Amino acid sequence: MKRIRVEDIKLPAEYEGTREDMRRAVADVRRYHRIQVGDLLSFAFENRATVLFQIQELIRAENITDAERIKHEIQSYSRLLPSEDELIATMLIQFRDRDEMADSLSKVAGIQESVCIVMGRRRVRATTEPGPSRNDRATQAHYLRFRFPPVELDTFLDSERDAYLVVDHPNYYASAKIDGETRASLIKDLTD
Repeated sequence: MKRIRVEDIKLPAEYEGTREDMRRAVADVRRYHRIQVGDLLSFAFENRATVLFQIQELIRAENITDAERIKHEIQSYSRLLPSEDELIATMLIQFRDRDEMADSLSKVAGIQESVCIVMGRRRVRATTEPGPSRNDRATQAHYLRFRFPPVELDTFLDSERDAYLVVDHPNYYASAKIDGETRASLIKDLTD
């Protein structure tokens, strides 16, 4: 996947004029890059467009105009750009309210280590990826990398074969089929 460079970033004043167009374009991308797994987990698969948008929004929100700070943000967020033969997803744990979160958070500790993509007898287990370094705020998101060995990649690219996003944690089991436009979008990410 093509890397993001400083030249790709618009300064806040310039970005304001194109922000709504970019938001709409990324909303279209995200529509087919999001998978709900059970009632607790949501996965947003990242690609160049989604990562560039996150960087651009941060630059705007913090009014960053210094080239070195922009380089730092690009470097930090570029960890979310998939390399060849892999997908990266942001996994969000969704609680209805603070009470539910307090009761359930310890029960699902380590859940990020229980995620895989399953295609028949083949599976690609997620590894945890450090997210963008934001020391000034806490995050509840987990960043997961799915590295496809050659045989598993060929299996996933064959849209005639079923694929599932599976969470197999002792206190939470759920799965969702990866199909339709979502599967086509992820295949496109893997082959571009």
